[in-house]
Amino acid sequence: MGAMLCQPAVWSGQGVATAFDHLSELVAALPLTTEEYCFAANWITAARDCWSSGDFVVARYQLEAVRKKVAR
Repeated sequence: MGAMLCQPAVWSGQGVATAFDHLSELVAALPLTTEEYCFAANWITAARDCWSSGDFVVARYQLEAVRKKVAR
């Protein structure tokens, strides 16, 4: 996912959708608190929406916030 975010023009719409799906599955598999999981799931959805609308900077910011929140 990180490589995709560095070069958004390289990825197809389907490739991005698949990467976001995998990220959501990964977060669901982590041993997170309810608060952490809800935060991550909501921000991943928001990042996907931003990415779809071409707002790559905000999408990157949101995914970085998720990474920091779930890092232990």
